[in-house]
Amino acid sequence: MYINNYCLRTSSTVITIIITVDDVFKRLNKLNVNKSDGLDLIHPRVIYEIRHEIAQPLAMLFNRSLESNHILTMWKCANISLIYKKGRKDEVNNYRPVSLTCILCKVM
Repeated sequence: MYINNYCLRTSSTVITIIITVDDVFKRLNKLNVNKSDGLDLIHPRVIYEIRHEIAQPLAMLFNRSLESNHILTMWKCANISLIYKKGRKDEVNNYRPVSLTCILCKVM
């Protein structure tokens, strides 16, 4: 059994996943507003503050995306930054990568 885009495939059946407005709203309620914004430059606090207004359109967008098996190109991209851990700063092994992705893709 494995997950491929939006379908859970078993030996002979396909289960369609439907994202409801309540599902989206619950995820938006749990957003950490202290995180930084992603490639879309929308800060999580902004999304959190307007969560009541955007939950329904986002649910429609997410479901349409799953139905068509298409994810927005921006959602597939990430801005990768290096964070210094410890040791000598001139050694590559002393850094760890952190990727900043679109907040709405994380919600989906």
